[in-house]
Amino acid sequence: MSAISSSAVQGLPYYFDFSPTVVLGALADRVYQFFLDKVSSLFSCARIDSCRRFLYSALYHLSLSVQRVFNAVRGQLESSLLFSHPQSSSLIGQPLGITNQGNTCWLAALLQLSLNAPFLEEIFRDHALFEDFFRGYRSAQARAGEGNSELDVDQLRQYLHELTEKGISKYATQEDPALALESLMQRADGLPYYTLFSTREGADTVVRREPFLGLDLPLRGGDFASVMKNYFYSTTEEGRQIRLSFTHLPNDLLIQMKRFTLGIDPDSGELIREKKTQEIAVPFRFRCLPQTEFEHQGASYCCKGFIQHLGRSNEAGHYVAFVQKIGKWWRCDDSTITEVDMRTVKEAMRTSYMYHFMKV
Repeated sequence: MSAISSSAVQGLPYYFDFSPTVVLGALADRVYQFFLDKVSSLFSCARIDSCRRFLYSALYHLSLSVQRVFNAVRGQLESSLLFSHPQSSSLIGQPLGITNQGNTCWLAALLQLSLNAPFLEEIFRDHALFEDFFRGYRSAQARAGEGNSELDVDQLRQYLHELTEKGISKYATQEDPALALESLMQRADGLPYYTLFSTREGADTVVRREPFLGLDLPLRGGDFASVMKNYFYSTTEEGRQIRLSFTHLPNDLLIQMKRFTLGIDPDSGELIREKKTQEIAVPFRFRCLPQTEFEHQGASYCCKGFIQHLGRSNEAGHYVAFVQKIGKWWRCDDSTITEVDMRTVKEAMRTSYMYHFMKV
């Protein structure tokens, strides 16, 4: 699919895309919400969930059929095409698009972030299916996007479905990339978690391992420095202080803004995953971690990529990735790859979900 400039889509809904799989995925969301709002009171929760799975499965397979016709009409590669290059005059080393195969934007965004972070790519390569994906991607990239792969992204979803013990659905539903990443890290060689010392006032120091730094967003206001400080210094309900510190300064920092929380739907009374939409001015570059004992080392961290979620909850909406490659910033929206300026990058960083920083 050809690239679409950011100005061309300005003002359109976040789910707008010319790909039939994305359009039908959005349609599935709308149909399901209508179903839930109008007739959910007539059925049990089990029957509603069964209908939901059937609906997404049917629309997913329909979208694949439409995608095959779509590709044939446009004279593209056969339906197994996984990677696409946005322009014939593309630059060597720039990202390749990853075809959306039915609500797989969350996976595409996670893969783009990982392809730009060697330590994450190494974690993914511990899994055979992802090893095949990365090999196919690099091969297509070397041929300026003219290659194709028989690997179906849906295979990766099925694999993650089993890896997460069904935490990730095998149907065409929206998922949380953080859950997929943590599951892959748990089974990687050496368990590549951050090791921190947790010191509680009046208690012994214990070792704590975290896949990424999960930062709690303030109820209102706040800035990046204070949010980071609150992660390393917190207080229990009993008023005891807890201090976290790294055992060694990591080369890479993965930061997750905890934007999704459990809440109660005012209409149905059911538990839902609400999204915190407040903005945090995350800096492109920051100097070390002033709340740790490593401040004297003078290290700085620079952002190399991040994932942004567009929408109201993690069960819907759309994920895109921003990555820095060959000295430029790129917005990776499934198969659409667009070069963006720093103003666009900094604005997107204010509302994003996961970030990769590298020590410089």
